[in-house]
Amino acid sequence: MRWAIFRFAEDVPESLSIGEELGDRAGMIRCIMNIGNILRELGDDETALTIYRKSLLLNQELGDRAGMSACCMHMGMIHENRGDVRLALEQYTTSLALKRSIGLPVPDELLRKIAALGETDREQMSGGY
Repeated sequence: MRWAIFRFAEDVPESLSIGEELGDRAGMIRCIMNIGNILRELGDDETALTIYRKSLLLNQELGDRAGMSACCMHMGMIHENRGDVRLALEQYTTSLALKRSIGLPVPDELLRKIAALGETDREQMSGGY
C-alpha cells in the first residue's frame, strides 16, 4: 500500500503543472486534494488539513459544492481520528448539507458518523450521564 502511495505521489506534481498550463482549475483542485489524501495516508494530518483548507477555498471560488463537500468530509475524518468530536461533527454536517443542496447521494457511512459523533458530543456536554 505504501509503495502505491509513493508511486502515486510522484505523478501528482506533473499533473498539477499540466493543469496549470491548461488553465484547468478544477483539475488542479483535484490534484491538490490528492496531495492532501496522500499526506493523510502517510500520517501528516496537519499538512493534510492545510491542503484541504486550500482546496476548500479554491472550490468555493469555483462554486463547486461537490468539491467543497469532499474537502469537509476529509477534514472531518482527520478531526475524528484526532478525537476532536465537535470539529469532526461540524465538518461532516457541512459535507452533508452541501451534498443535499445539489442532490448528491449521501453515503450511509456519513450518516452513521454524524449520528455516532452527535451522541458522543451530547454525552461529553452532559458530563457522561
